[in-house]
Formats: sequence, C-alpha cells, structure tokens
Amino acid sequence: MQVETADSRFLKGKTVMVTGAATGSGRAVAMLFSRAGANVAVVDPDDILGQKVANDLRAAGGEEALFKCEPTNPLEVQNAANATVDRFGTLDAAVNVVTWNSDEPSVFAGDQRDLERALVLRLRSLRNCLKCQTAQMTKQGRGGSITILRQSNALRDPTQSGFDQALIDIARTTAADHKKADIRVNVVLPSRTAALVGHSQSPTDLSRLSHSSALDDPARSCVWLASEAASYVTGSVISSESGFAHAM
Repeated sequence: MQVETADSRFLKGKTVMVTGAATGSGRAVAMLFSRAGANVAVVDPDDILGQKVANDLRAAGGEEALFKCEPTNPLEVQNAANATVDRFGTLDAAVNVVTWNSDEPSVFAGDQRDLERALVLRLRSLRNCLKCQTAQMTKQGRGGSITILRQSNALRDPTQSGFDQALIDIARTTAADHKKADIRVNVVLPSRTAALVGHSQSPTDLSRLSHSSALDDPARSCVWLASEAASYVTGSVISSESGFAHAM
C-alpha cells in the first residue's frame, strides 16, 4: 500500500500520538508519520529507547516530543495526551501498538492466570488510551483517526485469534460510539514477521511466500487510515500480512 500523494507531506500540521513507539512496529509508525509531515508524540514506558526514536525523528527534520508513559496507568496516559496537546496544539490521530507474544501450542496450554493477566493488562492499556484520545478529539470537535496496531511474535498461537477478536470488537464499538464526533477507529493486523524485533526467525517462516510483511507495511496502513483518503473508513480491519497467516 502506497500512501504517497502529490504532496508527500500530506499530514503537515497534524499531530499523531503513537503509544508503544520505542521499538518495532511503533517506531516504524512514528517514522512514517513524520515523513508524511505530522508532528509525532513518541509515547512509551521505555524512555531510553523512546529517546532514540525521538532523536531519529529530529535528525530527519521532523517535529517530535517524547513522553514516558505506562499505558496501564490511566493518569499517565491522560498526562501524555494532555502534554501532546500542550506541545502541538491538537491531537488529530493516534496509533496504539498492542503487543501479543505467545507460542503456546493450545489455548489450554500454559497457566490460566498468566493468560488472564496478559489479557487484562493489554486491554486495560488499550482502554486507557482510547478513553483519553476520544475525549480529546471530541473536545476539539474536528474528528480524528485512531488505529489499533497489533504486533505479535506468534505464527499460529491459538490465544492470539481470541485476542485479535477482542481488539476488533473494541474498535468497532468505539467507532460506533464516536461516529457523530467523526472519530474513526480501525485495526491493523500484521503477520508475525512484521512484528519480530529481537526474536529469532526460522527461514521456513518465509519460504512459502515471495513477500513477507515488513515493519513498514502495517505502518503505511496506519498512515493511510489517518489521511483524508480514508475519511469514510471506520470499524474496519486491515490484514497487512500478504496472506502469510492463511498460507501456512
């Protein structure tokens, strides 16, 4: 998917809040939004890696700000959203990177308490982000775009399908609730290979397809969803994985 237009900085003057921006898919999202001209709020609990991303954005000529934030803490998320608006004036788009890492062979494998804790923490984090972002966009009265980007190291983890469906249901419910405010909410689901950063990768993972999802592929989808070209797209799911998950 290409998001280039006659004006390659087609998001100039817009501000995006990227949660989970310090590594992997989040970093790729931040870089591509900056390349499209957007102001980028780098939001992550890891301020050391987050600072590296902010430095890269600045070196490339982008407008950026770093906010350390633990998304499970609603106060920290609210503070990050407020700081973003204080710094740039508005919040026009948001991308929330939600990570799901598991290699369990069965939905019944592993410890139930670990699974429940993982689900609760991730969904709580997402709820905190969506609550603050939709509130700010509604207050501004000019609409906005929010994308949930799931990254995972799992190839066919059975627990991931349930988690993905939870993300989709949350996105569609939030989209319906904020339709009158013109706030669009969508989900991008990359393949395993798009999310792998710091994980081993077997050559057989990629052998069945001539093209595997790169980090930039789902990031391009997120940028497109924030653009005027996607002004009627809401409650939708984009599978940025080249059919990889279905070919295995």
